[in-house]
Amino acid sequence: KNCCQFEMKRCTADILKALRQLMSRHQLNAYLVPSEDAHMSEYVADCDKRRAQLTGFTGSAGTALVTESEALMWTDGRYFLQAEQQMDSNWTLMRALAKDVPTLTEYLANRGFARVGFDPTTLPFGRFIEMRDSLAAGGTELVGLPDNLVDAAWTVRPERPLGRRLFLLTAEEAGAGPAEKLALLRQEMQKCKAGLLILSALDDVAWLFNYRAVGVIPMSPVLFAYAAVTPDSAHLFADLHESALAEFKQHVAETGVQLHAYAKFQSELEKLVAGSSGRVWLDHRASAAVGLPVPKARVYTANSPASVLKAVKYAPERAGMARAHVLDAVALCRYLHWLELQLAAGSPVTELSGSNQLDQLRSEMEGFVEISFETISGSGSNGAIIHYRVTPETDRPIVPDEAYLVDSGGHYRCGTTDVTRTVFYGAAPGAQLKRHYTLVLRGHIALSRLTFPENVLGSRLDTHARAALWTAGLEFQHGTGHGVGVFLNVHEGPCAISGSRANPHEIGLKRGMIVTIEPGFYLAGQYGIRVENVVEVVPQPGIAEGFDGLQFLTFKPLTLVPISTKLLDRSQLANEDVAWLNNYHAEVRQVVGDELKKRGFAETYEWLVRETEPI
Repeated sequence: KNCCQFEMKRCTADILKALRQLMSRHQLNAYLVPSEDAHMSEYVADCDKRRAQLTGFTGSAGTALVTESEALMWTDGRYFLQAEQQMDSNWTLMRALAKDVPTLTEYLANRGFARVGFDPTTLPFGRFIEMRDSLAAGGTELVGLPDNLVDAAWTVRPERPLGRRLFLLTAEEAGAGPAEKLALLRQEMQKCKAGLLILSALDDVAWLFNYRAVGVIPMSPVLFAYAAVTPDSAHLFADLHESALAEFKQHVAETGVQLHAYAKFQSELEKLVAGSSGRVWLDHRASAAVGLPVPKARVYTANSPASVLKAVKYAPERAGMARAHVLDAVALCRYLHWLELQLAAGSPVTELSGSNQLDQLRSEMEGFVEISFETISGSGSNGAIIHYRVTPETDRPIVPDEAYLVDSGGHYRCGTTDVTRTVFYGAAPGAQLKRHYTLVLRGHIALSRLTFPENVLGSRLDTHARAALWTAGLEFQHGTGHGVGVFLNVHEGPCAISGSRANPHEIGLKRGMIVTIEPGFYLAGQYGIRVENVVEVVPQPGIAEGFDGLQFLTFKPLTLVPISTKLLDRSQLANEDVAWLNNYHAEVRQVVGDELKKRGFAETYEWLVRETEPI
């Protein structure tokens, strides 16, 4: 089937007409509709998918602008094709960074509009300031409205879900209780002379109060919530279903936190700002609605201390993550073994049916809660689409003589996983595929076995994952690694391994952080290759004490799933690469093999032994 088909176009004329009528009432020349929710979340609830509802485009990145006569949507190169196929003729696609295509701000400045409306909860505070100051020079005013106009134009908008199914973590599970974490936040506030800290990122609030929630935002175990911390008080703004409220109150009782309805945050924020002294600490992801009530002289914008503390995992969290990856390895090994048997027998398996089978096998593992992101199940040419998501329209067979890329993960009660493997079940892969796969694996191994000093930025290590590809004139257009939450968001900052662009909010790598290593290569129309492990940052055992007291670190794989050797050109691996791969597979065989035998999966164990033979 055509790998470039997406959901059918739908007519947006009615919602655009309704929106323009609302714009006229507010005397607006244009209205801005970003993709973000009020917390700048990666995944958003259905009730917050305003840009998708307005435009018909369902990609994760894009900003819409509606004027009295035009409807324009900016997105980046990952989504040009999808946007073209999903948006109807009412919309014009603005290809970001393409030649002669203005940025959103440039477009607005050139049009000379008097009033451009927006919802302050959906625009990051920093971006708002940049746009406001840039447009003011030309006489254009950014007008924040208390109600979102798309919500008013949306015929049947989904309800905002309440937190019903909660997981309340003990201090023993989380490594520290909420009271201890509040004390740590207050220490950081004192260092920065902040009298008020606002936590707006949903995973920061969940980490602070040791809860996880399911059924609010898909694949993200959080509640809609804000937190405010002062030197002597704490406030949590969240909507909990009454069935969960009593237990939650008991869970946080020792902290003395004051519970408020989520909808009360904006009005209470103004009181908290007025009643505090010193700086008001805002996370760099905070919305304009959070930043605007704070006097300019008092604003302190930086990574929230919760996000920085959360990045370094407590010992129980690290143990939980290790256990989650063993459980996940059992499920993924069973899937890859099952897939091999199906294809050998000539039984049809498609990207979608394969993905569903993997979901089922994960769900059978104890402690499994939900998948951590939509599975990327890409056969042949579909594997070359970096952000591919299989749909009934794009589904194609998985066949032995094509590379198959599967990137998947799960949320378990004890941790979160994210793993990619590229496999080939035919008789003999082509020389080009083997060459490209070997280059990718060389990059993965080079970074995995690296030694580096504590606090080095991950962006400084990124080239080690790309160097082998670069020597062949090849490259991949995504980051090499990201932080991973513990039964929290699968993509977690502020640490990362990505050298494609400077990130002023990146922090250095420390012992106890957990990140991914995932180089790849994508040949359009043919195949995609990616090898991804989740790894823990650990002390380098070969260096007791580094120069000038520096601690030196390395990476320890948490993901324990065989890396396909069928696609390898062994002659292109250095001895050190071979040793790393053989040692890795020996650990996989021992740890996961014992788990498979214990569970009675004898045939999958035999498959594992074959897949982990030394090369």
